[in-house]
Amino acid sequence: MRNDWTVTDAEALTDWTQPAQIKCRYHFANIPKRTVKIVVTNRKDAWPTDPFGQLVGRRISQLEIKNRLY
Repeated sequence: MRNDWTVTDAEALTDWTQPAQIKCRYHFANIPKRTVKIVVTNRKDAWPTDPFGQLVGRRISQLEIKNRLY
């Protein structure tokens, strides 16, 4: 599955001390600084590969929900 995010892009999105911008369906969403971000996706491999551990494990906690929550 193709991923267009670089580690730098993902790191900028998850840095809660800085503002962020993410492309949504038809426009960009601006997220103000000091906002803790929770990213929900259907893609299991949404984050880029991070061989040096600069992002995954330090800034991201990934959860996989296998059962319905309702």
